[in-house]
Amino acid sequence: MLWLNAVALGGVLSMVERDKLLAMMREKVYLPLTEAELVQELGLSGDMAEQFKELITSLEQEGVVVRTRYGRLGLPEMMNLVVGRLQGNAKGFAFLVAPNRPQDVYIAASNLSGAMHGDRVIARLLPNSQGKKDEGEVIRILERVNHRIVGRFEGGEHVGFCRPDERRIGQDIVISHGATKGAQTGDRIVVRIIHFPDGKQHLATGEVEEVLGRMGDPGVDVLAVMRQYDLPHEFPDEVKEQVAKMQLEVGPEDVKGRLDLRELPTITIDGPDAKDLDDAISVERLASGNYRLGVHIADVGHYVRPGTPLDREAFARGTSIYLLDRVLPMLPADLSNGVCSLTPGVDRLTLSVMMEIDDAGNLVQHELAESVIHSHERMTYDVVNQLLEGEDAELSERYRDQLDQLNLMRELHDILVRKRDGRGAIDFEVQEAKIILDDEGRVTDIVARQDTLADSIIEEFMVRANETVAESYYWLELPFIYRVHEEPKPAKVA
Repeated sequence: MLWLNAVALGGVLSMVERDKLLAMMREKVYLPLTEAELVQELGLSGDMAEQFKELITSLEQEGVVVRTRYGRLGLPEMMNLVVGRLQGNAKGFAFLVAPNRPQDVYIAASNLSGAMHGDRVIARLLPNSQGKKDEGEVIRILERVNHRIVGRFEGGEHVGFCRPDERRIGQDIVISHGATKGAQTGDRIVVRIIHFPDGKQHLATGEVEEVLGRMGDPGVDVLAVMRQYDLPHEFPDEVKEQVAKMQLEVGPEDVKGRLDLRELPTITIDGPDAKDLDDAISVERLASGNYRLGVHIADVGHYVRPGTPLDREAFARGTSIYLLDRVLPMLPADLSNGVCSLTPGVDRLTLSVMMEIDDAGNLVQHELAESVIHSHERMTYDVVNQLLEGEDAELSERYRDQLDQLNLMRELHDILVRKRDGRGAIDFEVQEAKIILDDEGRVTDIVARQDTLADSIIEEFMVRANETVAESYYWLELPFIYRVHEEPKPAKVA
């Protein structure tokens, strides 16, 4: 006897509600039904029946619902199945990583059924051997992800091969002589997969789409990383067209209604090669003896409006990506290096956190505002450190207008450090590596990057600004996204 009936579920599926359908399928008394049986039992017809079928199709594609060989529908976890993504190994086997499952499932190479590293699959759990972890076999591939593969070309007498840079793929790609695009053994190539392996007789086959250059040549490794991770290096035409029509200078209309901070002694401190100067600092000593710290962030949102091509592209990219010899920016250079860069000597739109801080490091009052600033100097970490050490007379003369402010920054920095230390802050000293390139892009050296006082000044000011903004929105009881650190497990800090 079928458990489903129109009385129990008619209301549930009259709106074709996904969550309630899945909750129903999790009931122990549920018996897998065919799509037609579900439609009949629910009394659905016309548009409602079509909506229901679309829902089932969507759930199948996601792997949330599985259709058996007899056409019956159920949840994987109720049918000894696991849905997840494969994490391959160079030796050929893989692990199936599934959300909300504490233990990964081991998949032997012979049980992959042609699935590759990164693919989303359904696997059937095999009977456990005593003392062993869960093992399974792939029964269905839901999503292929390796449509293009970057690797090294090796030519044979009758056929060529691509040896993937991603070792977890665990197999070569066969390339016929007519599809090599002139690649020679030792070339770095991009291959488009034509036929995926089936786990039986057929290997993965493909054709060369791009020859990046010889292994070891300058710049080839960076290109390979860009292609392997499909990093965007060009902006779509619709984005270029939008930027071309934009007003890329700050005008009187832009400044209206903003807090005018152009008279503040404001500077930027960045690396010598930085072009996108996205934050600036100002520090003053007030008549009360307190400090007024200003942290000013470029107001990118003024130019990137919701729903525009520029907004969609920035959302898709998510962040700027810094590679060894180049930057793949989230925004076109006209914005990231132009009107959204806090260049000295010109007006720029910003979001500012203005904080009054006493000699004990306590926040006395603050203001968050849309603002306009006028940076007075573009400085580097090395220059700031040399000025604070006071040993270079020529440099001190060049930046004499900034010396008083830099000394105030050091004073306030020391106060904020003592305040944080008193709260139990831990200073994690993690060294970063700096890679040195020659003019041709070859690596000549790798050195440890030393943190300096200038780095610490910027870090402390940014932490104080972040805390101020977070506290403000917390007390306003407004929806807000916080970045937090979970409490560490005692065993890890013992």
